[in-house]
Amino acid sequence: FLKSFPYPRTISEKIIFDKLKAVRSELAKNKNLKAAYLVCKDEHLAAIVQNPKITEEEIKNLPNANNILLKDFAYGLFTGYQKILEENQNQEKLSENKDEESEIPF
Repeated sequence: FLKSFPYPRTISEKIIFDKLKAVRSELAKNKNLKAAYLVCKDEHLAAIVQNPKITEEEIKNLPNANNILLKDFAYGLFTGYQKILEENQNQEKLSENKDEESEIPF
């Protein structure tokens, strides 16, 4: 399930990946963890970003998650990821609307 690193593959995925890393950092900070990687590894974030339809249960069951706190933070990662995807879709729609408005009809 974990796809090969290096990651991300596109600019869009990089933006989402970075936003998800910020979610992970906030989750770690809220639980007074010294390092965000204790929540999950970058590879787990990559697997989440590569699967836009991932479920909370699938996040809990990502490979190599048994020695970290991923299972405890799956809900926070899932809801944070869904929010990021929604924000990106809204930005894309706004961008499309601006493109349409700037077109000159002939």
